[in-house]
Amino acid sequence: MAETLNIFQRISAVMADLDYVQKEDKLVNDQYSFVSHDAVSAAIHPLLVKHGIVAVPRVISWAQDGNRTSVDLEVDFVNIDTPEDGITVPVFGYGIDKQDKGPGKAISYATKYAMLKLFVLETGDDPERDLIDHVADKPKPKKAAQKHSKIVSDSIAKQDEIRALSDNIAKQKAPDEYLGRVLAHYRAVRLEDLTAQQVAEAQARIEANKSGS
Repeated sequence: MAETLNIFQRISAVMADLDYVQKEDKLVNDQYSFVSHDAVSAAIHPLLVKHGIVAVPRVISWAQDGNRTSVDLEVDFVNIDTPEDGITVPVFGYGIDKQDKGPGKAISYATKYAMLKLFVLETGDDPERDLIDHVADKPKPKKAAQKHSKIVSDSIAKQDEIRALSDNIAKQKAPDEYLGRVLAHYRAVRLEDLTAQQVAEAQARIEANKSGS
């Protein structure tokens, strides 16, 4: 009787069969190409079948902010011969859509990256070298009253800028991918986590792309 492989041996077998997923030929905003969810699924699906692994995405929590959906996801990778043998990959994702496709985009985005990271697949992407260099925030006033007033004022202004940035991202050709790259660059989970300066930088980059197109 043949030895039954555990989940880690099966994952290793998938990694041995695939080490790269080709980016698509089309460019986003005439700047960069990316690896789509369909491309990752097409590359990995036959290998999951071959090596007896089932991938089960589970939404842990989700939130809707205007046209942007965010999800916290866990993807279980299960040994089909021993269902209690598995590994769970936690991941989050975002999807922007004017109608009702935001949740699906967010789940697809998160599932794609769970697979890319679990199987350590190269795609040619390097989010850390994209966008703009970090610029430190300017020091805030030291006086308590001035500081409180500025915090309130900045908070209101920042909310307006975040809404404007979200609207601009939604107008991009691949909004969920563009949003992911912005968040990856600043190592943020949500747009709300960006500083006012970072929001302004992201807006300026979009405007510069418009002028250059």
